Amino acid sequence: MWTKPVIPLLNRQAISRSVGVRNYSSIKFPQAANEIVHEKPNLSQFKNPLLHTFLIASSTYMVLHIIALIDQYDEEEKILSREEKVLEEKIQSIIDETKIRNEKSWYSFLWKSR
Repeated sequence: MWTKPVIPLLNRQAISRSVGVRNYSSIKFPQAANEIVHEKPNLSQFKNPLLHTFLIASSTYMVLHIIALIDQYDEEEKILSREEKVLEEKIQSIIDETKIRNEKSWYSFLWKSR
């Protein structure tokens, strides 16, 4: 008679122990229909997912807030540079007017108030 070689079936836990992979979650399927057990989840089971959601949400908010601040800074810088040019032109015109007044006559330096 011919005999078939027996290949041992490896279960998941044996493989994970030998490879060094950790099982963070496991699913147990019921063997029969009457073994189905409905368990209420504990609040501690939601602790890490809620923490990760909060961290992702807060980091997203911070990044978007920084982007908005940079954009707002650029707009404000443009407005302030326009105002600066206008004020510089006014100052320059006042300086030019005073130079013209002082240069009207060649003897005006005699009556300058000190």
